[in-house]
Amino acid sequence: MGHLREEAKELDDWVRFEAEYKGQYAHQLTDVIKKCQSETELKDVIVSSILDKYGIYYTKPSKKGDVNRPTPETKKMIDLLDKKSFSFQTPNSRNSLLNQTIDYLIQNSGLFPALYKVNHLFGDGTDKELIEYLLETFRSEFEPNNDHIFWVNKYRKLYQIEGKPWAK
Repeated sequence: MGHLREEAKELDDWVRFEAEYKGQYAHQLTDVIKKCQSETELKDVIVSSILDKYGIYYTKPSKKGDVNRPTPETKKMIDLLDKKSFSFQTPNSRNSLLNQTIDYLIQNSGLFPALYKVNHLFGDGTDKELIEYLLETFRSEFEPNNDHIFWVNKYRKLYQIEGKPWAK
């Protein structure tokens, strides 16, 4: 989800498209992209290549008898080809990296179920004891590797400007 992560979390239903090109088709596409003279040409090549390989169409007739009509997502891509004012937005996804890590800790890591379990096994408040144990273990035993150090050095200024993601 990257830069649209917060938006996507608010939706009940959404579609994400990704395209992957390999082999000769990928080489042909690269050659065409290199020849593009404008952003509009580039947009048309990219959208067309997605539609060519991944356009989704209804196969059953509609109430009006229409067959092979595009799905709403495919229709939106087709409509983009006609818009000369369309331009790519290149938002910076860096500001969601820490948010993704925090979301993972909350939703997927098992941290919250572990806190629930210790509270119900050993009584209210033992969740705080476990957090304190984990914090002490982190402070006394964790050794950051080169990837951790690189990431902090790379994104330090950005996060100092944007602030703590959990405090917003």
